[in-house]
Amino acid sequence: MTDTAQPHNPNKHSAGERTLEERRAALKALMAAESTDVQEYHAVITGATEEERASLARTLTPKSVIGSDHINRTPLAAYVAGALVRTPDGDPWEYHRSAGRAMRTLLWEGRPDQQLIDAFLLGATERPDEWILRFIEGLPNSWARSKKIWETCYMLLRARNLSCDAPEYLVLFFHEALPCVKKDSASNHAQLKTFFTRDMTLLDQEFWAVFRTEGVLFKGYGNYMGESAELCRLMGEYFDIRDEILDALLRGLTSDFSAFNSAAFHSVYTDLQPTDEENRARFGQLMAVLTAEPSASVGFAQTMLQNVLKACAPAALQKNENAELVPLEQVELEQLIDALGANLYRTEKKIQRGALRLLKLIATQYAGVSKAKRKKAQTPEQLALANYVAERILEAYEVLPLELRGAAEACLPEERLPQAEEAEVAGASVEVPPVLLPGTPHHEPFTPIADLGEFCTLLTEESNTTSARVAGEKSPRATGENLVRLYHFAATGQLAPVDQQQLRTLRKIASEYYYNNVACMPALCAVLEANAEAAGYESWETPELTPILQRFERTELILRSEKQNTFFSKEEGVRVVVQSKYHLYHQHYEPLKGYRDLYEIFREQMRAVAAGGEYHTEGRTVRLLTAPLPSRQLTYSDWTYRIVSALDIPWFGYHSYLNDELVTKYREASRAGRLREEGFDPDSFDATDFVRYEPMWQVESDIVDTVDEAREALSHATASMSPEDAIAYEVLNTAFIPFAFMPNTGEAYGWQGDFRMTLAEWASWLLQNNPDLLSAYFLFTASQCINAPDIAYVPILMRALRESTVQVGAPTCTLLGYVASAKNPEYRLAAAEAIAALFEAGLLDTGTFAETLKWALEDGMVLPNRLVATLREVSAISPLAGWRVLQVLRLLLPMVGELTKGGDYVRLAVELAELYGTPVEIPAVLEPKMKGSTVLAKSLRALAAVTPRVTEEALAAREAALALLGES
Repeated sequence: MTDTAQPHNPNKHSAGERTLEERRAALKALMAAESTDVQEYHAVITGATEEERASLARTLTPKSVIGSDHINRTPLAAYVAGALVRTPDGDPWEYHRSAGRAMRTLLWEGRPDQQLIDAFLLGATERPDEWILRFIEGLPNSWARSKKIWETCYMLLRARNLSCDAPEYLVLFFHEALPCVKKDSASNHAQLKTFFTRDMTLLDQEFWAVFRTEGVLFKGYGNYMGESAELCRLMGEYFDIRDEILDALLRGLTSDFSAFNSAAFHSVYTDLQPTDEENRARFGQLMAVLTAEPSASVGFAQTMLQNVLKACAPAALQKNENAELVPLEQVELEQLIDALGANLYRTEKKIQRGALRLLKLIATQYAGVSKAKRKKAQTPEQLALANYVAERILEAYEVLPLELRGAAEACLPEERLPQAEEAEVAGASVEVPPVLLPGTPHHEPFTPIADLGEFCTLLTEESNTTSARVAGEKSPRATGENLVRLYHFAATGQLAPVDQQQLRTLRKIASEYYYNNVACMPALCAVLEANAEAAGYESWETPELTPILQRFERTELILRSEKQNTFFSKEEGVRVVVQSKYHLYHQHYEPLKGYRDLYEIFREQMRAVAAGGEYHTEGRTVRLLTAPLPSRQLTYSDWTYRIVSALDIPWFGYHSYLNDELVTKYREASRAGRLREEGFDPDSFDATDFVRYEPMWQVESDIVDTVDEAREALSHATASMSPEDAIAYEVLNTAFIPFAFMPNTGEAYGWQGDFRMTLAEWASWLLQNNPDLLSAYFLFTASQCINAPDIAYVPILMRALRESTVQVGAPTCTLLGYVASAKNPEYRLAAAEAIAALFEAGLLDTGTFAETLKWALEDGMVLPNRLVATLREVSAISPLAGWRVLQVLRLLLPMVGELTKGGDYVRLAVELAELYGTPVEIPAVLEPKMKGSTVLAKSLRALAAVTPRVTEEALAAREAALALLGES
């Protein structure tokens, strides 16, 4: 740490303060003299209020001193960042817009300059406490972390006697400032002690805040060069705070932290090797950890409590008379039994198994229950304790997995063992009729926007909901229709004059929302241009459009100018960049001549906005669409599932780690029939090792071998059609699905990720009468969610299918199967809701769904353990959905013997069969697997034992099915 340039009291000013006009005149004089002396500028600015600083920043503009695209590494730039920049935090591209953004860059590049830090601290001396705290909280929010940045924050805080518990600041303190220490090494021990003794406030505030704040403590620190457990051990030794550290670690485990961020707390606690006496003293705290959400935290607490139970058992205390252990009281044991009983209701078997292990320890070591179930003398206290254990276990007995019920029975006295219930009188189970309805297509056109005020309001709402479209509940069809409504009104040209408050809002959206709202950009651009022209200046001069010239768009601009071998003027540059952003130019995309996929059709709809509603290109007229496309009548037999080689697809589809040049060379040689001549020996060179194969559904009658054949067929079919009918034919024909670019690419970042989301929303509206076609277009992108945790447009597709009013078939079943085994649990829940909604509406056939899941499981396209968990979620949503899941499981039974976790499928079938009182016949292929003690064998025997009976759930399912059929 450094002690230079300490800021002074912000309220201590000289008596003779200057007026704003005097300060401005002095600044202009310094600027005219081209002075770079920080002290001269400080003499002028010191004592100014925040309002005066905002005014002075219009004279000595931060942009001119700090820079916008490229920062000026000068003391004056650092001073102005602290003294005049209004916004302390944030991460805009322009350095002059945020003090934090400027200082992160000034202090980075591996060569922080103390002169720059001193200048900044001098400039920030008189800024309000709120400004300082916002600066500190936002400053470390990037990859540019360093000890110098922490020291800057530390000096600002100490000068004002402020404290900061922001995780960004504490991460800097913990991972950048603290000396790194390791077990079995004396390195940095003295430095660690000195670090805190120089300023004990660091121990009183920052050190303990690390344990209170989520996301700061990790097992390793300082880029994992130090060990947190050794740090805590030394701190306990140096400052006699070991007990407080152990308590803080346990408090962290009972906080509402994520599983990932909780892991360090129990890891460090374990590495500190607490004694039995220390754990006994924290018996109540360890019991509290049993209620934590992360399973790893609960497992840790069970392990520590097991050690305490063993050490404090009466027999153990008798053997070790010198132990300073306090025996466990009866009330403590009862509290622990209650907490362990709650663990039995958890879904994680390891938690249930651990709870049973501790309950058995209590029953045998404290309650005197015989392991061999022999009669054994017990005291009244032991009898009461044994019965207390038995009550908690018997309450949860029915929810325990079959394979754990034996462990539960081992905790019980013989007289409390569960007795087999008398067999119910055989009766007929409830029959729930199958329901498969065609659904109700929608053909109504959209509701037009009434006036300019409604247009601006809707544009503002839609422009600011991009992030909500990922996780929120907004209907994708409604969002897609709103885009169409905006496009139509924007094409009318009635866009000026806009109310000034609304215009300021729209300009703010254009200037700040760089990567979001791509679908709304055509309408936003149109209204800004119209109002610019109405105000008497060129649209390209609109100041709000200038921020669009940022790093990503500039890259696109350079690529385009290189292709044209020319340089653009500023006017041309802004125009091209705006077009690139609003019309979604992409350097890799080359549209197939004579064919438009969903991507290109949507782009043309956006272009038509600027053209007044009609866009003319290549002899065709493109008009704005007004209604969803009609339903294409298809049956199950019309569809065929294909695996298409990337070599046959005109967009690059290789594995990212392979040599693209080699793949391209192989493709060209293969098409030319020159594999051997180009060095690709078919006997030793296997293209399947490096070429990706894409899953696709197509209508069998649409399939063609090449793009040229598809293009020729399309040209003949649409020659005499109207523009609207031609678009409908192109979208509803599946011949080009293998050749479509945008839905089949795997990227989900930058504007491409944003655009794919809006494309999915627009397609959800356009294809709402054709859900299978929607699924076929986006099948490949959905398949990526099995391994990728963040495919943002998957929830959009799930909500669209959940809202479907038309019967779905095999393509939709495949997409639902993919998402039902997604890596992201939120996606699996979205799939469960969509499946349940389709079952409840009578739009999903159990036979088609089961058949699709069957071959997907056989081919390894979905993950069995995730899929069965999703089916369980579906069954819990409604009685009818649960009944349909049981029918699906009945059809899947013949293959479960070959599945990983196949017993889980049978166990779910057992639960549902008992719930609905419906026996399920065991397939002959599974009868040999009914013997033994495996989960599958036990589950099959339990399934065979289900007897028919009438249940409330079955009656509710039948009532719901009859309601769909219009019967009572």
